Amino acid sequence: MTSSGPRVQRGVLLLATLAAFAFGAVIKVASASHYHTNCNGHGLVHGNSTSDSAYHSRVEGGPCQRTSRCDVGQFGNIVSYGGAAAGVTCDNFLSGYGPECYGNAWTRLTDAFDYHRHDAHSPC
Repeated sequence: MTSSGPRVQRGVLLLATLAAFAFGAVIKVASASHYHTNCNGHGLVHGNSTSDSAYHSRVEGGPCQRTSRCDVGQFGNIVSYGGAAAGVTCDNFLSGYGPECYGNAWTRLTDAFDYHRHDAHSPC
């Protein structure tokens, strides 16, 4: 065995480690933040506090004027379903159900973005 053997193994290990970190970064970017804009702003709204067990699933009514859906829940389960007509803000409020840090919002804007989930700003 040559003296370069251990160096090659360390190089392969370093490359594998960097690839794992890069993959983790890609996965994080692909997940929905608690609120973002795609035509209209939408997501989970926590208000002034992230610990009062009161939050909303919201899809803003404009600028894109389309029908929307705004379901809200916790622990990955929908508790309340909501919808709104084109141009009307869909806002579905949940209060006192449990820890807000486990809150979820599912949103959709017809012909603009598909139904997807948003998690709490500060997840547990």
